[in-house]
Amino acid sequence: MIGLIGLHTWEHHHRRAELGYDMAVSRWGQGIASEAAGAVIEYGFTAMKLHRIQAHTIADNHRSVRLLERLGFQREGTPREHSLEDDLAFHDSAVYSLLSSGR
Repeated sequence: MIGLIGLHTWEHHHRRAELGYDMAVSRWGQGIASEAAGAVIEYGFTAMKLHRIQAHTIADNHRSVRLLERLGFQREGTPREHSLEDDLAFHDSAVYSLLSSGR
């Protein structure tokens, strides 16, 4: 397995869902995540009729932040110490969204 990607937390009535992804380190920088995310986003906006797709990432995960920004997502905020990684430290999250009207 080289990674995973998908839409979850689908709120049908509000026409929104959350994008989640994880990629094997050996596959970073090959464009796989960008290509897969683009396909999942397109599916969300067309087949699922979503209006909003949201994503959370660790705020200092620069690769993930760049991926979301390349895909057209806009940063909305930073929940402080939002996620615990490896039971060692809390990290700020970055919340991003992409609207169907903004593509």
